[in-house]
Amino acid sequence: MNRLILSIETSSKICSVGLLMNGKNLGSIEKLDSRKHAELLPEFVEKLFENNKVQVKLIDAIAVSIGPGSFTGLRVGLSFAKGIAYAIKCPIIPVPTILSIAYSLKKHKPTSGIMRSHGEKIFFQEFRWESDKPIVKSRPTFGELNDFKNKLDNCFHYNCSDIIKAGNIQEAYPSSISVAKLSMLYFKEWIKENPSDLTSDYIYPYKTN
Repeated sequence: MNRLILSIETSSKICSVGLLMNGKNLGSIEKLDSRKHAELLPEFVEKLFENNKVQVKLIDAIAVSIGPGSFTGLRVGLSFAKGIAYAIKCPIIPVPTILSIAYSLKKHKPTSGIMRSHGEKIFFQEFRWESDKPIVKSRPTFGELNDFKNKLDNCFHYNCSDIIKAGNIQEAYPSSISVAKLSMLYFKEWIKENPSDLTSDYIYPYKTN
């Protein structure tokens, strides 16, 4: 089935939007600026659709990074997605943030991933793989880096370079394109036709930007 997916990734300091048509990346725009997600999102989406000569009303779904991550960033991203969804009556696909990062590394098939929250506090999640499809083993958890030190084999990290002592953990980044591609893989399982009660997966305790 032909599908046009708009994707939004705002779980971190990176503000990223992407457009996917039938699994093909039509383009993405992103910027590292944690305090301007609300300003950048409308500008980026408008530019993305102008560049591709596509009307917003033609999108089939909006894929949005649902967490864990920055409280402010996740709230802004989901609120923006809901605004478009209500306006054009399209569904939302909530995509787990750490799982989408894992999917960007599918050649390596990582079995766990960590994201920096603040200080030495991190979000941690484990996965398994069926062919090139990552599957969540458990919900993300929050804690000190040392709490997970025995679970970091075949792991990746985002924004943890200065707190990781060993240098053998691969770094990866949140990306709207990974969010879009993973949403296609799980389209039927995750799609929310009525996203009014959809909330971000903040994973308490969280920290604002």
